[in-house]
Amino acid sequence: MAFTRSLLNDQAWFESLWAQRNVLQDKPMLFIWGMKDSVIKPKNLDKFLDGFPHAMVKQLPTAGHFPQGEQPDQVTAILREFLISHNGQTAKKI
Repeated sequence: MAFTRSLLNDQAWFESLWAQRNVLQDKPMLFIWGMKDSVIKPKNLDKFLDGFPHAMVKQLPTAGHFPQGEQPDQVTAILREFLISHNGQTAKKI
């Protein structure tokens, strides 16, 4: 319950982060969105797409709020595809 309250009371902080989203504009970005999410509704995806128009988006029609736990094989495949397609842009080789 404390976590939920903090989310409701931290809207100004979230808005300040959103105002700085331009810092990420040139970074490769992937949204994996569970379309059955009862917490962050699919309509919210539109805001993210407006803010990050170059992001790759994978919608999972039957996943909810935690697609990585609900459909781990599919999420792993999506992540692998994204990382391969952005080789060298997402992490430095050590």
